[in-house]
Amino acid sequence: MSYTYTFDTEPEGTVAAGADCTASIDWAPHSAGSYDLQIHATTRSGIELATYTYSFSFTVH
Repeated sequence: MSYTYTFDTEPEGTVAAGADCTASIDWAPHSAGSYDLQIHATTRSGIELATYTYSFSFTVH
């Protein structure tokens, strides 16, 4: 299994899932504001699952 993701207009990335079906990435926003993460899983047999969108907001103090 793998996860394919993109933040707003940044290039798409793919990360392999571990044995427990989890994965992690390092990412930091370029500036304060709102960002959308779109992510979908692909099974070992190549089936793409539904895409989910998560929204985040960051502020600078």
